[in-house]
Amino acid sequence: MADPGRQTYHVLVSDGPGETRWALLAGDTPVEVVFQRAHAVETGAIVAGRVTAAVPGHQALFVDLGRGPAGFLGAEDTPRGLPGEGALLAFQVLREAVAGKGPTVTAAPTLAGRLLVYTPYVPGVGLSPRAGSTAARKALRARITALLDPGEGVVARTIAGEASEAALRAELDHHRARWRAIGRALAASTRPGLLEAAPGPLGGWLDSLGDALRSVVADQGERAQALRRALAARGPDWPARVVIERADQPLFERWGVEEALEAALAVRLALPGGGAIAIEETAALTAIDVDAGGADRRLVAPVAAREIARQIRLRALAGQILIDFPRGARGPEESGLVALIEALAADPAGPRVLGVTRGGLVEVVRPRRRPPLSSLLTVPGGPPKLTAETALLAALRELVAGATRAPGARPHLRVGPRSGGLLATDLAQALAEVEAALGQAVAIDCFADHPEDRPEATFF
Repeated sequence: MADPGRQTYHVLVSDGPGETRWALLAGDTPVEVVFQRAHAVETGAIVAGRVTAAVPGHQALFVDLGRGPAGFLGAEDTPRGLPGEGALLAFQVLREAVAGKGPTVTAAPTLAGRLLVYTPYVPGVGLSPRAGSTAARKALRARITALLDPGEGVVARTIAGEASEAALRAELDHHRARWRAIGRALAASTRPGLLEAAPGPLGGWLDSLGDALRSVVADQGERAQALRRALAARGPDWPARVVIERADQPLFERWGVEEALEAALAVRLALPGGGAIAIEETAALTAIDVDAGGADRRLVAPVAAREIARQIRLRALAGQILIDFPRGARGPEESGLVALIEALAADPAGPRVLGVTRGGLVEVVRPRRRPPLSSLLTVPGGPPKLTAETALLAALRELVAGATRAPGARPHLRVGPRSGGLLATDLAQALAEVEAALGQAVAIDCFADHPEDRPEATFF
C-alpha cells in the first residue's frame, strides 16, 4: 500500500444518463478522474465475443465484441488453445482501444476482489510475492486450497493472510455467484455484447490509500446504498463514510472537478507564483516544457514538478514523457527533479524517472491504465474540441437537471447529424434513461449545419 502521508482524500461519484463519472481528490484538489460509459468496452469488462478471423502472420484472432473495433486475442491469452472461427465465448478486455488500435482481450477472464482474484480457467492457488515468509505462504496456500472446489483457482492478495476463514469463504462465494451469472448471461446470448461491466476505480483507490480516504460522496441515493454495502466488507466504520450531496449545482462543479477537467484539456497552464508549463501530446510521446517566465528557476522548478505529476495522473498520460526543466550550469534544475520524484511516488500507476537524456530532458515512463483524457473527451488534431459523444452526454445531464426549472414544457435536443446517429445507436439507452426520468419523450431536432460539439438542451 502506498504511504499517503498526512494527506486525506475524497471520492466523488456522479451518475448521469449513460455515464458514471468518478473523481479522486487530494484534499480539495482533483488528481484523477475516471469516466465509465455504459456503451463502451472498457478495461476489465467481460463480454460475449465472437471469433471472426485469424490475424495474418500471427498466432492470434480477431474477436467481434459487439461494438467498436475488433478485439485482438493472442495465443498467450488462450490457456485452452485458440478457439475456432464463429465461436461465441466470454472474453475480458485487458486493454481498451486507443488511437485506432482495437482492444486486447483474453479468453481467460478473472474476477478481482479485495482478498482474492478468482481465476476460473487457471486452477490452483497463486500467492502475492509479498505474502510473507515461506511458512506463512505455505499455511495460507493450505487454508485457501481447502476452500476451493475441484478445478477452481485464485490468486491470494497480500492482505488475504490476515483474513479469517469466514471472510475468505464469503469473498470466494461472491466470486462464484458472479461467475455463474456471467455463464448464464453467455448461455442466453446469441450475439456479441456486454456480460459484466468493468469495475469502477474505487477498489484500487481504497487499496492504495486505506484509511486516508475519508469520504465517498455520491449524488444519487441508489448509488450511495450500493457503495455502503460494498464498503461494509472493509470494516464497520466504512459505510458511514459514504454521504449523499444533492444541490442545485452539480457535484463535479461544486467540488471544482469541471474546472480541473477544462484545464487538463488545455496545452498551457499558469503556475502559482509565476511561470507556466506546456503539455503537448503526440502519438509517440508527451513533451512537457517548463517556462520560468523570468522568475527564479529554483523556485519555479519544484512548483512545476508537483503540478506536472498531478497533470500526468489527471490526464492519464502514459508511455514516454520528456520534461524540459529550466537549466543551470549542470543541467536541469535539481530542485525540480527531486520534487518530481517525490510527487510521482504517490501515483499508483508506478511512473518511473529514468534519468536525464544527453539533451538535458528528464525522461519519465508511465504504464497505461486507461486511454488519456484527451482521446476520450476531445477530437484529435487542432484546438481542444469535445467529441460528439462527450458533448451529448453533458447535454443529456442538462435535460435531467433542467426539468424542475421548466415544469410542463417539452424537452428538446438540437443536434448535428452525427449526434443524431449516436442517439439512435450507442447512446439510445442513455436517451431512454432521460425520457424515463422526465416522463416524456425528448424531441430530437437534427440539423445538418449544427456543430457536433455543441448540442443544445432546451425546454419549450
